[in-house]
Amino acid sequence: MATTILKLGDVTFGDTEAGTIPFGGDQKLNIHKLVGGKRVIKAMGTDDIPLEWSGIFVGSLALEKALTLQRMKNDGRSLNLTWSYMSYVVLIRTFIADFEAPFKIPYRIVCEVAEDRTDLPPTNSAFDVNQAINDDMNTAQGLSDDVGDSTLSSLTATLNTAISNVSNFAKAAQSTINGVLQPLNAVRSQVAVLISASENVLKNVTTVGGLLPNNPLAKSVASLSNQVNSTLAAGKLAQMNAVLGRMGANLGQINSSVKKVTVAGGNLYDLAAKNYGKATGWTTIASANGVTDPEVTDVKTLNIPKNTNDTDGILEA
Repeated sequence: MATTILKLGDVTFGDTEAGTIPFGGDQKLNIHKLVGGKRVIKAMGTDDIPLEWSGIFVGSLALEKALTLQRMKNDGRSLNLTWSYMSYVVLIRTFIADFEAPFKIPYRIVCEVAEDRTDLPPTNSAFDVNQAINDDMNTAQGLSDDVGDSTLSSLTATLNTAISNVSNFAKAAQSTINGVLQPLNAVRSQVAVLISASENVLKNVTTVGGLLPNNPLAKSVASLSNQVNSTLAAGKLAQMNAVLGRMGANLGQINSSVKKVTVAGGNLYDLAAKNYGKATGWTTIASANGVTDPEVTDVKTLNIPKNTNDTDGILEA
């Protein structure tokens, strides 16, 4: 059962020595406004608020605790902050103490969050990530068709096939994810080429459609058509670039939330059962740590990926 004791680095706070701690923060968003009022919003990741609280150290260890926090603040090193089910890696930004007596020291502390290691309640992440990637793929396919570039269409079709071959992204191995990222990057590269080409056309515009005296009508019409097409394509390419970027971010986060555990002996079956609810997930832990033996000897720190690639307990070469 989780404890409610607050601990920061080497300092343990007594039951009455720390106040409430607000936590949470924002989702960083990249908002791209398109012609006509439409917007493409890309989630960039969480931005945690500083964790800050105040209290009073009391008793024979009051001054020692205050001086220890002052030292840790001066050191500027990463510290583990835990209470109840909460777990963070933080750096102390501010520590202020009022010396009333060696046994009574009010204080205030502010910690910047370097990493949130709290285990959040499970969600239907498999459905969410699959839905998000497939929705973005459909959007990208439609934009590619509208642009009408043959190279882009071919690369987009290859990406669509790679995505269709993945039955469940939430449980996909990193090698499988890489098999989608490769064609995704190829599509993004071609989009960048086309964006650059469209921008060059528009930069070289000196008159609308090149309508100059003595300029042949056919040439003027062709120039005007080229400008219009480049303007329309630029908006669709910008939108496609944003959609592909969001898809890449979603793919990159599938196995990025990796926590570390330190064990003294034991086996990967027990770790998998604890973290994934099934012992067959030991192969995910083995692959993440470059080992083949499920038995753990000595004291080791192991990476535990967020998602398991269920191979029915068979370690793939």
